[in-house]
Amino acid sequence: MYSNINNYKQNILHTIIPCIENEYTNRLRKIDDRIILTEKIGQGISFLNATEYLVKKGARIIQVIDESGIANIELIKQQFPQLIIIAGGAIDSVEKGQEYLYAGSDYIIISRYFTFHPEKINKLANKFKNKLIVSIDDKDGYLESNMHMSIFEYANILVENNIDNIVYVNSSIRLTNKKVSLERFKRIRSIFKNKCVIYSGGIRTTKDLDILKKTGADGIIAGTASYMQTFSLENAMNMFRRI
Repeated sequence: MYSNINNYKQNILHTIIPCIENEYTNRLRKIDDRIILTEKIGQGISFLNATEYLVKKGARIIQVIDESGIANIELIKQQFPQLIIIAGGAIDSVEKGQEYLYAGSDYIIISRYFTFHPEKINKLANKFKNKLIVSIDDKDGYLESNMHMSIFEYANILVENNIDNIVYVNSSIRLTNKKVSLERFKRIRSIFKNKCVIYSGGIRTTKDLDILKKTGADGIIAGTASYMQTFSLENAMNMFRRI
């Protein structure tokens, strides 16, 4: 049965959403009661370990990207039934979206497949309505997975399909040491007036949070920053709500 958590914007407004995905869990190590990010790829910690750590740090909503399927989502929801889960990774149809929701996801996020098949987005929008989130992965102004389409062309397609919830991913600086750049995000924010727009990519300091909120980000997804000791996740969440 689907989750009955429906007010997406209310749930994510002014909060930081830690992200757990295969790419991160393979690079995480547990030392004492801390989880740290390392550059060594190998036997990473489990999705459940990462979730437990983040919940202890104050997370009440997380994003789970797992291309292997829904097993980890089921485990997380069983262990943390009150935790709000945004999940994706292998969704390319209505049927796949239903699987993720039945497994315990409160919301589903779609990305790569639909950048090549935008004509199929409307079917998911009609089926899942406010439980659907679409990711715009920006690589130098173009979609990271489909460099033939600009992010602004894709954004207009999403507007035409009445998509209300967006995650803007700054792939140009993700997993790099570059500073957060906001020019294209500002334009995306203006396209989706009165919609919910979350920022993701390159968050490292509380100063980044301040700038992003003032620029119009409704929420922040933090991957690497959730595990690095650059700032306290709990303190950052409290600060972001107050800004």
